[in-house]
Parts: sequence; structure tokens; C-alpha cells
Amino acid sequence: MVGRGEEEVRCRKEAGAIMSPQFSYSDLLPIGADKTKYRNIGKNGVSVIKLGDREFLQVSPEALTLLTETAIHDISLATTCQYLERP
Repeated sequence: MVGRGEEEVRCRKEAGAIMSPQFSYSDLLPIGADKTKYRNIGKNGVSVIKLGDREFLQVSPEALTLLTETAIHDISLATTCQYLERP
């Protein structure tokens, strides 16, 4: 007779064998020239701090909010324009 713990392990192994995705490696960041057009939204709330012998970028919550709002607006505008341009 199979114990409850052994049954659970068996079920998980079977489920894992079925649900395991196939691994496919791809580079995290593309290599080569960056042709992206960037827009400066300001430096308010952004600074460099030094801790020991290392420097870190410090970004305020307000700067992150501005970045997020700007990105969402730009994405919404781009997708709306693409939708309206469809035949």
C-alpha cells in the first residue's frame, strides 16, 4: 500500500512530467546598436548616491510614477493609433 506522502510525490512527478515546458535559451538583451528613440522626461527625483566605494542610482517614488504614467499614455496612444489605422 502506498502512503499518502508517497502518493503525493508520485502525483507531482507525473504532473511535472506533463507540465514541464521545453527550455529554449535566448539572450536577455539584444547585442548590437540600439536604434530605439528615447525621450527625456526630466531628472527630478533622480540622483546618484555613494555607499562605500560604489555608486547607485536613487529614484524617488514620484519619478517612478511619472515614468509609469508617461509610458502608459504613450503605449495607449500608439495602440489607439494603430487600431484606428486598420482597414
